[in-house]
Amino acid sequence: APIPLESCYGCTDVLACNYNASAVSDDGSCSFFADCHGDCGGDAVYTQQCGCVGGNTGVSAEGCLELCQGTSSLSTYPEDDSFAISDFGFSQSGQTFIATEGIFLTGTKVRQYSAPDGEISMELRRKDNPFDVKEGTFIAQSTQFSWTDSEGVGGDILMQWPPDVNLEVGEEYVLVLIGAPWQAFRAEDNLYLGGASFNGVQASASLNDLVFELLVCDELYGCTEPNACNYDPWASQENGGCSYPMPLEDCSGNPCVSDADGDGICEPNDIDDLNPFICMDSDGDGCDDCSSGMFDPQSDGPDVDEDGLCDSGDLCSDSEAENYDDPANGPCQGFCDNAPVFLGIQVDTPGTDRWAEDGTFIFAYEEAGFPFVNSLLFEATTLSLTGINGAPDYLFDLSDADYFVQPGWYSATLLNSSGCPGVSMAVHGSTFGQAPVSLPLFMTYSLCCGDCENHDVDNDMICDSEDECTDKHALNYADPANEPCQY
Repeated sequence: APIPLESCYGCTDVLACNYNASAVSDDGSCSFFADCHGDCGGDAVYTQQCGCVGGNTGVSAEGCLELCQGTSSLSTYPEDDSFAISDFGFSQSGQTFIATEGIFLTGTKVRQYSAPDGEISMELRRKDNPFDVKEGTFIAQSTQFSWTDSEGVGGDILMQWPPDVNLEVGEEYVLVLIGAPWQAFRAEDNLYLGGASFNGVQASASLNDLVFELLVCDELYGCTEPNACNYDPWASQENGGCSYPMPLEDCSGNPCVSDADGDGICEPNDIDDLNPFICMDSDGDGCDDCSSGMFDPQSDGPDVDEDGLCDSGDLCSDSEAENYDDPANGPCQGFCDNAPVFLGIQVDTPGTDRWAEDGTFIFAYEEAGFPFVNSLLFEATTLSLTGINGAPDYLFDLSDADYFVQPGWYSATLLNSSGCPGVSMAVHGSTFGQAPVSLPLFMTYSLCCGDCENHDVDNDMICDSEDECTDKHALNYADPANEPCQY
């Protein structure tokens, strides 16, 4: 068969990450950089608050808000981007909804006919006014928005909410559109049973739903250090953006009113103003800046890997790790950093006799995990049982419901999809550098010992009348393989 002409073209530069050794003519497609997801020429990007987003990450770049990676909690958007609309929602129009979880509301997306040519905002209110749906208890107002000219008719307006907007599960809320430029799509059908829309003259919500989506977060990024000048009391995750005053000054740049311990940090910003060796960690390296008795971030502790993080606060100082000297201070990453943490395995139901393959067992494990990394990579997928002293070997796919084994002595190993064996612990969510662990399983079987005059002196679940070895000095004493004594 003739060789297709297109197969002759490709990237011929050996330095490119998409080099094609079989190409004979360069087609200009060479790319020399991989994105944060590791894809050659990919368009995934790294963000401080959301990690690697977009591209082939499976994480929406659009959902990366200022405070977190938003996830959809409620949406009336059609899956095929075909918008069948009846009319529009203008200023003073809006939508009601019921919160299905207690969570932070961080963004609201609304389908709009055209880009706003003036100021717009959105109010969030409780639906607690029986006379006018638009006049419920005021909660917050969003004025920060972005416009995206999207596929299909019109585009999307994304409103971002202040950080302290927390929805209460089961409560009814109202979104009110404020501003003349609003032209929000109202669907041709009723898409959401938990609410309805209204126009600017209605006192109740009875119209088909607006095309909208709620973006929520269970964690918010901000400054979590109470003694920082820009402390965010609502933040649950540190964003690395804390700011601190200069020595002998407060956050406004004024001289200290009080510095009881004389370490150079004003009392309101000093963690312990009675101890000169404790004040703050302004450079985020994990060591107190006053370790020397005076504020001196440059001399606050040893840093063996020279990554700007003192050893006591460095989450990874293993020289074999890929991020050994990375100042981002994440847990150690590298070979088998996503292994399962194998906690235990034990008999559930014994076998019915010595050779029956009907004994069952139960086991337990925990998953480690890194922020912004797919949790499926940390799941255990396979359990290997290696038979000892003649017991058979088994390999179980954990997607199956039942596991049956023959009585005997086994060594159990848990594996993930990459073949990494289970370990006994994770350090800061990572199993890198941890030794594999195999746990014993002694599958027993039912015996009649005692009342029916059969006895089992070594408790190996083999009646003494049939046991080939009952000498406790033998190497294979209490061995369910039931072989002659070995010395």
